[in-house]
Amino acid sequence: MSTKVFNTEQLQAINSTAHKILCLAGAGSGKTASMIARVSRLVADGKDPKSILALTFTNAAATEMRERYKHEHPSEIIPEFRTFHSFCYSLLCKDFDIRDALGYSTIPGIVSDAEEKEITELARTTCKIKMSIKDLKRSARRNKKDAYTVELFNKAMARLMRQRNLISFDMLNEEVSLLFSANHPATLKYKNRYTTLLSDEYQDTDTHQMLFLESFKDSDLYFCGDTLQNLYSFRGTSNEFIKQLSVDSAWEKIRLHTNYRSTNQICDYANAFSVYGDASYRVEMDAIRDGDPV
Repeated sequence: MSTKVFNTEQLQAINSTAHKILCLAGAGSGKTASMIARVSRLVADGKDPKSILALTFTNAAATEMRERYKHEHPSEIIPEFRTFHSFCYSLLCKDFDIRDALGYSTIPGIVSDAEEKEITELARTTCKIKMSIKDLKRSARRNKKDAYTVELFNKAMARLMRQRNLISFDMLNEEVSLLFSANHPATLKYKNRYTTLLSDEYQDTDTHQMLFLESFKDSDLYFCGDTLQNLYSFRGTSNEFIKQLSVDSAWEKIRLHTNYRSTNQICDYANAFSVYGDASYRVEMDAIRDGDPV
């Protein structure tokens, strides 16, 4: 267990025994340190490290969590700290049943930007699609005709990718997640193995990732995020999922509101611009030191 001193709210996040926890954590509030300490506490209490899966959204964040845990537990088995995409790709690499379910006989390569551009143009040409690539790939509500066009394009893309034994990050995210949300037999071993799931930056979750996480119905879930920091909406992520959980009585809510990076003046300034947020999910920040006026 870390020797770091935690505040009352952080200790609640670390020590809660609830099966479903939503940690609403503002910027600079020590959410990563709290999550790592929670994992450490679970292992110290007898949880098998191999049964813990912690997911985040960037390689840097996953590496940081892994290295910080390893630094505190140098001689122990390390739980899995991964991005969604690296976890999905690891399944394709090691599990024939997952590959077979997705239509691959051997491990597919990750498509390069140049290859994806070529395949995209080929899919449009083959299907005689006039819609621009930007419109085909953007996340938006569509009329019936455009929805059909996008479905036709996506099927052509998937077919061409499989012919070349390639897969894109978007395909990884979507198709593996759909296997889990559909409770495909190939996924059951993982649902039995990972009895604890933690997800960082839950406000940057997309529909497929949300369905993936919530398909682990018998596992303990710990989701952490801040609705006001949804940075990847242009890639189809949404903070609506975290908003929904914030009013779900089945989930324990824990708020981390102390900012250890900024001053009270900066926090007050930021709070003034976040008043539109609903009280169910808004985290009003405070700091532990004063500074210059903003």
